[in-house]
Amino acid sequence: MRWSGLRSKMMLLLMLLLLPLIAMLISSALLQRRENERKVREETIRTARLMAQNRVAVLEQLRVMLVALSDSKGILDHGADCKPLMQRLLALNPLYANIGAADRHGTIICSAIDLPPGARSLADNEAFRSAMKTGRFAHGLYEESGVGQTKSVIFFSPLFDAEGNTTGVTFVAIDLLVASLFRGSELRLPGPGTVSLIGEEGRYLLHHPDPEQWVGRLASPQVRSILDSMPPGEKEVVRYETINGRELIAVYEKLDFAGGAPFFLRVGVERRPYYPVVWRLAQQLATAFGVTLLALGLAWWMGNRYIVYPTQQLMRVIQRTRTGDHSERSRLGPEMGEFYEIGLAFDSTADALAQ
Repeated sequence: MRWSGLRSKMMLLLMLLLLPLIAMLISSALLQRRENERKVREETIRTARLMAQNRVAVLEQLRVMLVALSDSKGILDHGADCKPLMQRLLALNPLYANIGAADRHGTIICSAIDLPPGARSLADNEAFRSAMKTGRFAHGLYEESGVGQTKSVIFFSPLFDAEGNTTGVTFVAIDLLVASLFRGSELRLPGPGTVSLIGEEGRYLLHHPDPEQWVGRLASPQVRSILDSMPPGEKEVVRYETINGRELIAVYEKLDFAGGAPFFLRVGVERRPYYPVVWRLAQQLATAFGVTLLALGLAWWMGNRYIVYPTQQLMRVIQRTRTGDHSERSRLGPEMGEFYEIGLAFDSTADALAQ
């Protein structure tokens, strides 16, 4: 069928009527996307702050427990007899890899677990020497063997004699793989992401998910540079990062507590978890496209049936009449509405001319 100017104008008019609807759908999706990003940012910051508070609380509980254990009279004098006490404490705390005590020379005289000969001294541990020298709570660096016999960090609390002199330390080794198993209530992230705790040397101490793969590894240079550039008085930094092609909202929380260099909690959530929004937009656009095609098809058929066809019939009558042939009639039915009435008028005129 020949494409007519009338048809093209009708199709163009219909498409112009549908374009605002499509534009409104796209605009609505973009607004929703920006709103989702704002909510993701706010929720990520809220979650990071909550996790930071929980981690500081855990560390403070550990410090209090060690201080209470250090206050136990004569704990170093009991020697191996204190092992049952340490074992009971270890059984009550699955987060701990080992609990024990060492004398002023770093020799471990009490341990909840049996240690190999090479792991029975803390003399070379910098955090042990710091606790002995300052008489304050201290924590060490990441280690994979030693008193914890697993991936762990050791915390020390000094022991004092009656004159206030440090005579040794009590210690707790934190099992980092167990500590990486955050409670479900803490992991209500607003999208796909990771949670990690980073030590002073830029090494992952906790990581979720996949702690076996990540705990003990150095963080990327990008992450370490963020930690190094954090201002001294700053406790929170929010950054937009791109790691392995993924755009993230990353929140860094500095965990200051009594006991040495701070830890850094990092919560990273995908900046654009917009798959539901994009999918919904795709569905809406597909629906709009389908409706548009249906409307164009219907408009094409109705325009051809009720506008183009009767117009062509009337033009045929006029042309035949101009040539002197008064036998041609419009042959339009009542369903053609006004065109039917116009056709009747042309037919009446042709009848009059034919007489």
